[in-house]
Amino acid sequence: MTKEGYKLGYEENEFENKTIEDIIKDYGKKQYEVRQSTQTPTINPIKDFNIENNEQLIVHFLASLFFRNGFHRLPAKVPESLLLDRDKYKNPKDQPTINIDDNLEFTEYLIRNLDAIFGLFPLEFNFTDEKGDKNKIKVPNISEALIEILGLLLGVQSNTDANIAIGMKTLVEAAKAGNASIIASDIARANAEYLGYKSKETQKEIPYSFTPNQTNLKDSLKDSKQKIVSFENVDKDNLTDDIKNILIAAQIIKAALVQPFNGADGFMTGDSIRDLKKDFQDKYNEEWESLLDYYANPNNANKPFKNAKIKDKSIPNNP
Repeated sequence: MTKEGYKLGYEENEFENKTIEDIIKDYGKKQYEVRQSTQTPTINPIKDFNIENNEQLIVHFLASLFFRNGFHRLPAKVPESLLLDRDKYKNPKDQPTINIDDNLEFTEYLIRNLDAIFGLFPLEFNFTDEKGDKNKIKVPNISEALIEILGLLLGVQSNTDANIAIGMKTLVEAAKAGNASIIASDIARANAEYLGYKSKETQKEIPYSFTPNQTNLKDSLKDSKQKIVSFENVDKDNLTDDIKNILIAAQIIKAALVQPFNGADGFMTGDSIRDLKKDFQDKYNEEWESLLDYYANPNNANKPFKNAKIKDKSIPNNP
């Protein structure tokens, strides 16, 4: 047994093929009692040991650093990339693995995967606005990218709240406009039925302030002309011509049935004249009968001609 092996607590046959790393691992296992679990190796709290010499103190110190930094878990087998290609590998266990033998290799592996996850910075891209002008955008790091995104999201949230309020008011106004248009349409149809003019369906092109059936908002906001189904009057005459014909017929009827009455006093209809003539004839007949009775009645003591006989030869009036 060598002197060094004796100082470190090894038997001669145990110490011959030991490397420095093997010795550090052996001391570390005694200190921490590495416990293997189904997930990640864990360590118990450090135990108390009797240190007999400087060699053991140095090895215990190195073992603490070795285990506390996780070097005892090397070499380790890790996925080739932290970005799983799900189209290529349906099961994460099917992804290829690589071996990590030392801390520097692990640091390189970690930096390479972080670079793949975060992407290349600074980011540069061109943006074309609605006027067609091209602008170059540069994002130097993730922090500034997050600030820009957060600012845009806050603005979008504020605009979204305002748009929701505007949309609700627009729905109310649209409902009112729809009700008014239905009422106006019913009134127009009732007027058409009442007036009796003929109409037929026809296509009509009207201007719109938007373009339907577009795939993006920019094209949807363009002006367009669309065709709708409307109605047109197919009668040859119009209301003005019919009123003129009615007025002409009224003048003819007036000339035929209405006669002057006392000149400036106006006109009377034929029925009024007929009734007036009948009243006058009745009154005349009554006076005539009274006159005959006065002269021909033998019981009338006041008649001037007592022996006179009167015979009525007047023509009966039969209106």
